[in-house]
Amino acid sequence: MVCSIWQGDSSRRQKGIRPALACPKAPFRVFSGRPSKSVRQFLADLFRYTSRPARMPFQYLLGTALAQPFAFRLCPGAFRVEPPLAHVEDLLVIPGNRRIRVFDFGRGQSRVFAMGPRGCAANLQELSMRSQQNSPFLVPVLGYAQDGSWLEEPIENASPLPRLKPWQSTRTFGEKAWDALATHLLRSARNIDAKQHVKALLAAAEECSKRLKEKTPDFPHERIRALLARLAEQANRMGTITLARGHGDFQPGNVLVRPNGSILIIDWEYAQERWIAYDFLVFALRARAPMGLSERLKALDLEKLAERLPDSLHEQRKELRQRGSLALFLLEELLWSLEDEIDLGLQGTSERIKRIVAELTSV
Repeated sequence: MVCSIWQGDSSRRQKGIRPALACPKAPFRVFSGRPSKSVRQFLADLFRYTSRPARMPFQYLLGTALAQPFAFRLCPGAFRVEPPLAHVEDLLVIPGNRRIRVFDFGRGQSRVFAMGPRGCAANLQELSMRSQQNSPFLVPVLGYAQDGSWLEEPIENASPLPRLKPWQSTRTFGEKAWDALATHLLRSARNIDAKQHVKALLAAAEECSKRLKEKTPDFPHERIRALLARLAEQANRMGTITLARGHGDFQPGNVLVRPNGSILIIDWEYAQERWIAYDFLVFALRARAPMGLSERLKALDLEKLAERLPDSLHEQRKELRQRGSLALFLLEELLWSLEDEIDLGLQGTSERIKRIVAELTSV
């Protein structure tokens, strides 16, 4: 559908653009200055609580304000679409890097729209995981396009781990998520010689780095090659390891907790076969926040982490204790970062890739 969309007065109108793609970057957007109570309550619950003590008073006030009808008349968060949509008061848009979610609280469903080919690939990856697995921790898929341009799912009454109420135990629910993920991983687990896996990782990472160097002349290709060689030498000390098709972005924000205490694991767009301990290390090290990663790596106690793995992975605990296990994880994590840089079209210019290379080099 060709439409017009603008925020504020009509002089800022942009024609011929799909609604979602014209949205300015922001945590959320509403279609109406008078959103329904369901929209306001969802936003209030999303923003009211935080795991950071210093921010708790501000976050609580912000969330409480968002629950009030007057809040949206004071902020420029609403935009209009032509032709007009029905029941706009029940709609909420949350944009992302590859995909945009449109929540329809009137229907109790959300539709995830792809932003170009990368978004379609992300949706197809989600579908390959969620449509073939009958697991209680996966959000069901209600409908989808064959080309991955959209998928539809129910709106879950659940909160991400970092947004739990202060009296709820994030550790308890985090352990539930670890148990659920371990069950999932064991379905596809297979053994392989570490050297074979390291060789494949090294080739893929060097190819990514080379591609980024071609796009951006000052990209630190040689520095990354040296880092890869050092990590590969250490990782090759491992013997037999277990590979499994895991999550790829297993972090607290992707774990939701329902009121009854059951958990959901969301956002499977990075799912692929990796070392079976990879997701747990991403979670434990807060690897998606590169700042301070080198210090967290130095402080990591692999023995304690091995004991923390779910009992169903007792055989894999031995792998974490092997020499070179951390280097294997870092190889996979560096490859993840390089592939993500290419996938997002950032061409090696983002601060994240610079930061992670600096952090890993200093370990």
